[in-house]
Amino acid sequence: MQRIDHRLPWSTLGTERTLSVFRFGQGERKVYIQASLHADELPGMRTAWELKQRLAKLEEQGMLNGVIELVPVANPIGLGQLLQGNHQGRFEYGSGKNFNRDFTELSEPVAQMLDGKLGDDPRANIKLIRQAMADVLDQLPPAGSELAGMHRVLLSHACNADIVLDLHCDTDASLHMYALPQHWPQWRSLSAYLGVSVGLLAEDSGGSSFDEACSLPWLRLAKKFPEAQIPLACMSTTLELGGQSNTGKVEAQAYAEGILAFLAGHGLISGEWPQPAHEPCEGMPFEGTEMIYAPHTGVLTFLREAGEWVEPGEPLFEVVDPLNDRATTVCAGTAGVLFAIEKLRYAQPGYWMAKVAGRTPLRSGRLLSD
Repeated sequence: MQRIDHRLPWSTLGTERTLSVFRFGQGERKVYIQASLHADELPGMRTAWELKQRLAKLEEQGMLNGVIELVPVANPIGLGQLLQGNHQGRFEYGSGKNFNRDFTELSEPVAQMLDGKLGDDPRANIKLIRQAMADVLDQLPPAGSELAGMHRVLLSHACNADIVLDLHCDTDASLHMYALPQHWPQWRSLSAYLGVSVGLLAEDSGGSSFDEACSLPWLRLAKKFPEAQIPLACMSTTLELGGQSNTGKVEAQAYAEGILAFLAGHGLISGEWPQPAHEPCEGMPFEGTEMIYAPHTGVLTFLREAGEWVEPGEPLFEVVDPLNDRATTVCAGTAGVLFAIEKLRYAQPGYWMAKVAGRTPLRSGRLLSD
C-alpha cells in the first residue's frame, strides 16, 4: 500500500488540511473509490475503512490485477464543519457551494487539445485522452480556494480510472445509484451484490457532479468526434449507501464485500467470490424521479418505508399543523420506488419530503437538486 498525501491550498493561517489517497496493486487497469464527498454522509467512510483493510490483505496475497486507489475521507473541509454539535457537510461554509457540484468540465479543453489527433485505434485514443485530461488539469491556473484545490486533486486521481465509485448516502433511504444509461448493463451486477433498489440513469443531470465529471467527457468526445473510435472508457457511479445512520459494522462489511466481488467480476481481483445475493434492480430514467413536497408546514408522519414500490394515489406521508388543526395526507403521483425520505420530521417550504423513481419521464433540464 502506498499513501499519498496532498496538502490543500488556502488553509486558514496556522492550520493545514491534507487529502490522503491510498494506492493498492499495480497494472494498467485502475479503479478509483472515494467516500463522503458530502462529509456528513458517513456510511461510505465506514465502508471505505473496511475496503482499506481488505485491499491491504488482497494486495499482500497478490490477488489484485490492477491499481485500486481509495480515498476514505474525500472532504476534509466539510468534515470539520460543525455548528453547535450539528454536522454540516453538504455545503462549504465560506462560499455556500455544494461540495459535489461544479467539477472541471474536461471534454471541451481536451477536444481542443486533441483535434485531428484521434483515430480508429480505441486503445490509442484512450491513452491520448487520459493524458490530455491530466495535462488540462496540470495547466489550470493555481487553485483560487481550498475547495477548488480539493476538487482538482480528486479529479486528477479519478480521470484516468476505468471504474469510479463515489460513495454517498441520502437522508433516510434505500440503496440506489446514479450512472450513464450506456453503462447500466455493466452496473447491474453491482446492484445485485449490494441489494440496490433502483438505478437512476441520465446522460447529463446538470451541476457537473463528480461522477459525471469522470464519465460524461467520454460521451461528449465520442459525439464530437464520431469518425474516431472513442469508447466510454470510464464507468463512474454515485453509489448511495442508504441513509445517514447506516454506519453499522455488518452493513459496512457487506457493502465492502459486494464492491470487491463486483470488481472481481470485472477481472480486477483474483480468487473465488460468491454470487450476488439479490436480483439486479431496474434502471430508470432520472427524469422519472418525482420530488414530493408538503402542501403546508407541520409535523411529518411517514406511512411507507424507503425501498418500497408505490402506485399513484397511494399515501406516502401525513403532515400535521397542530395550531390550525390541519392534517393532510400526501400521495404518490407516479408508480415507482420510494427510494428516499426526509430525515427531519418537520415540513418546510421548498424542501422535498420524499423521492419516487418512476419509469415515465416527468422532468427535464437540471435534474440534481442542491
